[in-house]
Amino acid sequence: MVLAVPLLVAVSLGGLRVQTALRASTAFSEMAARVQLLPQLVALDNAAAIVIGTLAQRTVTQDMIDELDEMIVTIDATRRSALLGDHTAAALDDALAASRSVSGQAKTGVRSVSTSVLTAQRDTVRTTLSTVVAGIVDPITDQDVATQANQVADMWAAQRTLSEQGMSVVELTAVLHGESTTAPEAEIWNFLATLRTESALIDEPARRYRTDDPNIAAIRTQIDTRTRLLRGSLNQIPDQAALDELKQSLFSSVAAYTGAVTASSAELRKAVEDKSGALRTAAWRDTAVVAGLLFGGVVVAVVVAVSLLLPLRRLRTGARQIARHDLPAAIERIKIGDDRDAVASHRIDVHTEEELGQLARAVDDIHDQALRLAGEQAHLRLQMHSMFETLARRNKSLVDLQLELIEKLELDERDPTRLEHLFRLDHLAARLRRNGENLLILAGDHDRRTRQAPIKFGDIARAAISEVESYQRVHVTQAPAGALTGSVAVDLVHMLAELVDNALRASPPESTVTIGFARTIEGGTVISVVDYGIGISRDDLAAINTRLAARAEATADTTRHMGLFVVGQLAARHRLTVQLTATTPGTRNGGITATVTVPGQSLVTPAETDRPERQCPPTTPASTLTLAPARGPQHDPPSPAGPARTKPATPLLAEPASPGPSEPGEAVSAKPSADPDTNTDPRPRHLLTTAHTAPVTAVASDDADVSSPIFFGMASDGLPDPETHQFRPGPGWVSTADAGESAARHAAHSSIETVTEIDLPQRIPGDRLVPAGLGEPGTGWRRDPEALRDTLNRHLSGVRDGRATSRPNP
Repeated sequence: MVLAVPLLVAVSLGGLRVQTALRASTAFSEMAARVQLLPQLVALDNAAAIVIGTLAQRTVTQDMIDELDEMIVTIDATRRSALLGDHTAAALDDALAASRSVSGQAKTGVRSVSTSVLTAQRDTVRTTLSTVVAGIVDPITDQDVATQANQVADMWAAQRTLSEQGMSVVELTAVLHGESTTAPEAEIWNFLATLRTESALIDEPARRYRTDDPNIAAIRTQIDTRTRLLRGSLNQIPDQAALDELKQSLFSSVAAYTGAVTASSAELRKAVEDKSGALRTAAWRDTAVVAGLLFGGVVVAVVVAVSLLLPLRRLRTGARQIARHDLPAAIERIKIGDDRDAVASHRIDVHTEEELGQLARAVDDIHDQALRLAGEQAHLRLQMHSMFETLARRNKSLVDLQLELIEKLELDERDPTRLEHLFRLDHLAARLRRNGENLLILAGDHDRRTRQAPIKFGDIARAAISEVESYQRVHVTQAPAGALTGSVAVDLVHMLAELVDNALRASPPESTVTIGFARTIEGGTVISVVDYGIGISRDDLAAINTRLAARAEATADTTRHMGLFVVGQLAARHRLTVQLTATTPGTRNGGITATVTVPGQSLVTPAETDRPERQCPPTTPASTLTLAPARGPQHDPPSPAGPARTKPATPLLAEPASPGPSEPGEAVSAKPSADPDTNTDPRPRHLLTTAHTAPVTAVASDDADVSSPIFFGMASDGLPDPETHQFRPGPGWVSTADAGESAARHAAHSSIETVTEIDLPQRIPGDRLVPAGLGEPGTGWRRDPEALRDTLNRHLSGVRDGRATSRPNP
């Protein structure tokens, strides 16, 4: 583009020059056609003058008339190719018309035409011919051609004086024959004056002829002859011999002038033709020169363009490669921990010393600086993440200590009001711990030490529910068979807890949130969290799903959507798919459904989920055990202070390890034995690092079997029992143990009639006492207090060991 503009300018200027030369050549060609009229016009003037002069003397001949007619026809034929202007063509028409009039008079033989009339006709022809000659000569701008044209015009001007001299001879002839009364002396002096005028007019064009030109010499000779004859007749009328000699001299001058004008006209035409040919040749020469220069310019432009474009193309390709591939890839490598010095920067393949080479080196410097800044930014990010992770771990450790302290306070607290407050603190601490785990994920912590045993989907759902406050509003459908490894399961619990917490917060207090399960064709599992709360617009929903699908980096805006960021990070870590859709599309506040797709590769076969059941001491058969009916929150009026509150947890009796009935008379044990031989799998209260105060209610899952007895211990008296037990009537015989059994059944089935102001069950001392023995008071044996204390200490030690095992490494 840079070279195209000068080339276009050069071509335009060269084209204009060639066009100008061609136009000038064409103009001279047209001028040559017009110039050939000049000798014909002069010959017409001479022929008309001779006819008029001889007609006045009545000596005109047919040859003279034929010569005049011939000149009229010749000029009329030549004018068609002369391309005359309108004014010049009109003047030529007038001159031809006047000449035809003179020829007509001569042919009719009119004898009575006066000299004045003939003189007027001569003047008319001469005036119109002068206009035609001026129209031909004046437009000539070339100096040489103009000089030649003026030479012809000057010769013709001198020749026109011969007509005056001829009329003087006619007048002197008339005086001699007594046909005129004009004084001969005056006519002679008029004749001499005309001769002097001719002599003066001939001097100017004579300078342009050779000194030995015969026509000029003949003209001067004839002028001298006529002058001599007139001077000899000053005192008398010239005789007929003198008049005949004057007439012959005039004819000789006419012939000499005709020869001179013809020669000048030929030179003029030759000059015009030469000029036209020269201009035409110059035009073609200029065309060839311009074409050659253009070709040379194109070649030079191509060479220069190649020398510029090839490095420029390499520079552009290299810069684009750096901007789109090398630099992002290097920055990603630096982000994942590669050393800045180990990341090589590719140099652009332009090694010249001119501007393009300097520009390539500047791009390389920019690349190096960008890598350096990326390294510094990555180092700073690692420092910030390390500091952030350290602070988050310390905060999480403090929260874990707080949870242990709250747990101890819960175990020792008997006042319902303070126990309610402790449970609320327990929930807040659990949320703080989950927030601390979010901060660890935000800091990029990937080494989360968790239990590696497979966990069933039902346990995962219940663990997630236990981490939210309004757990009473969560409903879990039947969980499918299958389990996940501990690392995936713990993160899935965290994800579900975040999704359930968001669903509870965005839905009305009286509504429920459902956790559902479904199988995919590929063998995976889809877990859905469905609520009917506040909806999200279609555009915002699409933006959220885009952020969930793409593993975004932590930014300043991440803290506003930490739950969304954490869910996306955990899903990307285990290749899970999370998507939000409208529960009821097309309606306002139609709710949101969050689906988590677990691929089949992450599932564990049922055989891998089997683990040894915890051995419990012999207990009463399940058919004979009764659970105290709880007053669930769905029967209580909603509290005006906010969502439903958590009730104190009272452990329920676990199902026996063996479903077989016990021997009659065997005592019912409501506590697991502290014997290490029979309790090989002590489990902490905080299963899966979840909040230990949230009972699992309204859970319709088949996974709540003996393999997860800890979840049965998380139910409270203030919540409905997840199982409905049918009791069969006992044997028909009666023994002393029937009283204790009846008292136990009464204690288990009796409803709680009194509650506190905060909806906690009011305990009545002695209301649920069961006889400890079968004999009379004082006849049974008493347990040793030291042995009981030792058993409780071992039980506490097992609980602590289990909690330490299941807790993530801070």
